[in-house]
Amino acid sequence: MRICSFVPRKEDRLIICSDGITQSGLGGKKYLFGWGRENLEEYLLELVNHDKLISAPVLASKVVNLANINDDYHSKDDSSCAVIYFRQPRKLLICTGPPFDEAKDIELGEKVKNFEGKKIICGATTGDIIARELNLEIKDSFDFEDPDLPPISFMPGIDLVTEGILTLGKVTEILKKLSQQHQTYQGVQPIKL
Repeated sequence: MRICSFVPRKEDRLIICSDGITQSGLGGKKYLFGWGRENLEEYLLELVNHDKLISAPVLASKVVNLANINDDYHSKDDSSCAVIYFRQPRKLLICTGPPFDEAKDIELGEKVKNFEGKKIICGATTGDIIARELNLEIKDSFDFEDPDLPPISFMPGIDLVTEGILTLGKVTEILKKLSQQHQTYQGVQPIKL
């Protein structure tokens, strides 16, 4: 066992994988002695150089998928890969529903105004409150990009202004589908309750 220490910097990645990755393709025509650490490093650098913001799950999946290809889709060993991505945290504020107490409208407006990150407002009433409290104008769009949803609106300093319950319901539906696809992709079938 070897113990190393390092101080990560922003955009560094720590990649951990099983020997099923580096030994993938072992005995085959292309990689008689396995894919190897050097080929893995070269592949990782190519992926990161091509897409500087590639996410940890996508990077790990690409490594496992290529190992699977190296083994002609018949893995001879477990092929596991984990990636830790040292990135700037992303912050998101989703503001939906007006305060129960109207006296809190000012506080809500200040929280939205002072939040550092992406800002989404869901709901016409909430949008109207924020616009009033921050003295901003909401501009409505009439572009229907999704037939199931009303068009979005625009407000200075806000990344997305949209209708409430229909949009949140659609987001929930999309996230459920993505979660099921991811679980199925990872070999885990979702349990229906």
